[in-house]
Amino acid sequence: IAAIVIIFMRLLVESRPAGFRACWDGMRKRFWRVVGALLLATLGLFLMAITIIGIPFAIWKLVGWSFVGQEVLFTDKSLRESFRGSSELVRGRWWHAVRVVVFLVAMLFVAGPVLTLGLIFTPLPFLLINLLGALIFSLLLPYVAIGQTLLYFDLQARAEEEPAKPRRSWRPWRPRQFGRVVTEPAGQPAGAGA
Repeated sequence: IAAIVIIFMRLLVESRPAGFRACWDGMRKRFWRVVGALLLATLGLFLMAITIIGIPFAIWKLVGWSFVGQEVLFTDKSLRESFRGSSELVRGRWWHAVRVVVFLVAMLFVAGPVLTLGLIFTPLPFLLINLLGALIFSLLLPYVAIGQTLLYFDLQARAEEEPAKPRRSWRPWRPRQFGRVVTEPAGQPAGAGA
């Protein structure tokens, strides 16, 4: 559902007809890559979050990897390039992105249980209460996808106006560069000298 909404937003930005058929076809072309990217991001976040030490890293990467789906659907990148592109888009603008991303994720995963919490004390069967929570989740999912896509556009516009801060080298095997700003030679992609 989120992929179809993201394709719809892409077609609107490109001023092309944005019907259901066009959105479905655009999503179908990259379906497995989007699913793979989102599953890898979810698995990576889960593996970081199950350890107590990894929770801050999971929050950091939750924001950094929030736009993997948009990177795959908008720029037709591979899985690795989409993770890198999402992280590069957020780099230097993390505090701007974290406010919106955490709000959207919290709204998505907390709204259903909070709204159905009061129904636990009613004579309604638990199956019906659970279905109501799932319905609320599925109705909020397109709005969260729209919010993340609009934040993606905002971060792209900010990246064009103000480039991200230069990278620092965190390679301990190169002690002269460790912790210092790395200047990449022209034509060499970042991290190619590793």
